[in-house]
Amino acid sequence: MTTTTTTTGRRRRIIDFLQLTRSHTAPSEMFGLPLAAYLGGVPPVQLPAFVLLGWLVHNAGFGMNSLVDYLYGYDLSDPSKSHHPLVAGRMSILGATASVFGLQLLSMFYFFMLSPHALMSQVAFGLYVLFGWAYNLLAKKNKWAAMGYLGVSMGSLFFAGATVLGVVTPLIIAASLYTAATVVFQIGVCGDLKDLAAGTEEVNILKQLGTHVEGTTMVTSRKGYIFAFSISAAKTAFLALFAYFVLPSWWWSIPVTVLAGATFFFFSYKELEGGRPYDHVYRLKLIGLGEVLAYILLIISAFPLLLSWALPAGIFFFILPVAYYYVMNRVIWPKPTTGGSGWAPGV
Repeated sequence: MTTTTTTTGRRRRIIDFLQLTRSHTAPSEMFGLPLAAYLGGVPPVQLPAFVLLGWLVHNAGFGMNSLVDYLYGYDLSDPSKSHHPLVAGRMSILGATASVFGLQLLSMFYFFMLSPHALMSQVAFGLYVLFGWAYNLLAKKNKWAAMGYLGVSMGSLFFAGATVLGVVTPLIIAASLYTAATVVFQIGVCGDLKDLAAGTEEVNILKQLGTHVEGTTMVTSRKGYIFAFSISAAKTAFLALFAYFVLPSWWWSIPVTVLAGATFFFFSYKELEGGRPYDHVYRLKLIGLGEVLAYILLIISAFPLLLSWALPAGIFFFILPVAYYYVMNRVIWPKPTTGGSGWAPGV
């Protein structure tokens, strides 16, 4: 076996691992958890430690989700997942299981290293793990429960990261609720939109509400729009509350509310827009951009708290996550084989 063959095989295994864990979407945790820690009083110089934590928990959680979806047969029935490592046979179930549980144990150990004396934070992290498992193992046939489980899980994760020093404030609670609502939208709207063409009517909320693909055309029901707009309204309300606690003046929270509301409702409409072809890659682009903007709006809302280190904070919270997202998509979802791109991975 030549050195080139060995290197190619090792690179393929690394890419398969990153595809299994959907590592391209890790910036939401990699840079959301440092923001949470900063809101709880952790100094900027210590925030890179929470970047690593975010990468670990993301890959552990999404890796488990990929493994369970494969074992339950959902990925096998979805043509858009045919190139994924488990479906394509490039990774064994044993290898995927070892990777996922190894990451979960490592992420738990690392978190307790970061919060050795913060019992409340540790309990919140335990809830994140518990409800994450409930989402993956108990809610595959009930998407309404899935939204609740994962919303509580990710809201608890943000709260855990924000309370590693043992401090709880209304600001932290509002940000945690915003995180939970954002995840509920991702699961109930974005996740079901991505799977709209798959044969999962019994677990797809959008299909239950009358939204479907007819031929190649997207048909969106009124209930589907109301569902998406209601969650967008909750996201807007929680972010407005967060902005008010950042700077207790309505002159700050009102512009944030208007900007956030316009963004969330616009993307809710465009993602579900009926009467046009159901283009999977096009919808993925909208979903990806919408999720990035949900994160960016949280950072913008926190801007008054970042003024003391505005330039480094801008690089850290804006440039680095976008660069990671783009580069990782290009690396693990190459366009010739998956139809993806730097902004719309073939997932």
